[in-house]
Amino acid sequence: MDNFNNEEEYLELIKKYKLTTENTVECIWLFDLASNCFKYISPSIFNLRGLTVEESLKEKPEDCLTPESLKKLKSHCINMLYQFLDGARSENILPNVDVYDQYCKDGTIKKVKITTNLIFNKSENNLSILGITRDISYMENPNNKVDYKLQTPFSNVHSLLKIYKARIYCFGKLLVYGNNSNSPVKWRTKKSEELFAYLLQNREQEISKWEICDTLWPECSPDKVNNRLHTTLYKMKQTLNSCNINFDIKFINGCYWFSIIDVYIDTVEFHSILSCDINITENTIKKYKKAFLLYKNPYLEGNDFAWLFYQRELYSIEYHKLAKKLIDYYMKTNNYSDAKRIIFNILKIYPLDEYTNKMCLKLYFNMNDRASFIKQYKTVERLYKTELGIKLSSATKELYDTILNS
Repeated sequence: MDNFNNEEEYLELIKKYKLTTENTVECIWLFDLASNCFKYISPSIFNLRGLTVEESLKEKPEDCLTPESLKKLKSHCINMLYQFLDGARSENILPNVDVYDQYCKDGTIKKVKITTNLIFNKSENNLSILGITRDISYMENPNNKVDYKLQTPFSNVHSLLKIYKARIYCFGKLLVYGNNSNSPVKWRTKKSEELFAYLLQNREQEISKWEICDTLWPECSPDKVNNRLHTTLYKMKQTLNSCNINFDIKFINGCYWFSIIDVYIDTVEFHSILSCDINITENTIKKYKKAFLLYKNPYLEGNDFAWLFYQRELYSIEYHKLAKKLIDYYMKTNNYSDAKRIIFNILKIYPLDEYTNKMCLKLYFNMNDRASFIKQYKTVERLYKTELGIKLSSATKELYDTILNS
């Protein structure tokens, strides 16, 4: 690595060895210090944490690591930064290697080993952190006698050949992955993607042919819409078949019946967890936290189909109901670190949510963090004024005055 001058050369190297970065058990990532965001994450992030590249690129460091591990990683990065400010450059700053606890998409915590290097981009006068994350959680299993030190990306043949179940993610932009694939399906046309999304939402129930036509092609005359439906349906089938996704579609008595077989769908898992009354206890917290983490963004947020907004609102209501229960549970048990994580995840998606902003203020008050309390209130006050053109509710203002003067 010392033979490269900046991050562009590192990324170019990564591109040249794409096969390695996509299949190795190690996840390679590049974090830009100036913008405080990830610039690159290798597709092996899915094997490591169950996240797609698109999902992981939207995360902040606090979304990836437990509070204790985040604090430790920041300390190491600050130490490297001090060395840089003292005159040392990338080739003289030793990489840091340590063990951390990292969050997975299903709510579990995995033990990983992270190697970090500081990279200086001379052309842009910018600093980045190059990291390699390796899963070592299985080493805690006494039955596993494999010497991890002997493993390399190329010796892990079984990992490379592992067959991954087809999966569909609907929280955020629609992402469809075929069997044994880490790359999302590329739809032949936008309409074929929309037709699939519509059939998926209405799967395993009869849908009138003309209901589909009126929904997807409301502007078309009856003599033209029939041809468009059949053409789009043909393209949709071709795409699904090409990525080995098992599905069944039937046309009986003027209605379509669509089902999808042996495929993971995040909304199905979300709904199955929340199908009963939410009762959060020490024994159930794990599964409810998993459901919360599934909701990365609103339902099909990246696909502005006119027909989906009602379903999007239903999922949003369920998400907010779950989030409120989680916040209340963590606040009552004085688990402020997890309460803060839940609150910040909500505000990342819904920055103007009044209840969550009020709970954020209460959280800072309970933590005796007066500076963050005032900063949060001023931030929300400014957001409401600039985004909505309104003032904060009297209840929130009263809460602010009461806590500030207490």
